[in-house]
Amino acid sequence: MDFVGDLELNLNCLAITVATSGANDIIAPTGANKLKIYKVLFSCTLDITGEVYLSWDGAGSKLGSVLHPKAGGEYVLLSISPNFILGAAGAKLIVNLPSNTESRVIVTYAEIP
Repeated sequence: MDFVGDLELNLNCLAITVATSGANDIIAPTGANKLKIYKVLFSCTLDITGEVYLSWDGAGSKLGSVLHPKAGGEYVLLSISPNFILGAAGAKLIVNLPSNTESRVIVTYAEIP
């Protein structure tokens, strides 16, 4: 992997708040572009009973998860820098919540054609 080459792709950092039980879209690539995901952090305002996990939209496999996160905690759902996880063309990154609890997701990523 050429990390210097990836830096030239303009790494992005996105912070988003979600609060709906089930699948919540985090990032959607433009058209048929692909997402390179380097790191995903998670925090919640209240304790959550159950599992919070990342996946690609429409895919069954989990990319990262945390079980029973506590209010105010900072959790790493995914951290593989300088490597990355590459999504399929047009695939959205989603976080699944077991309850309607306000949560914050921070993602470091790049979008490529």
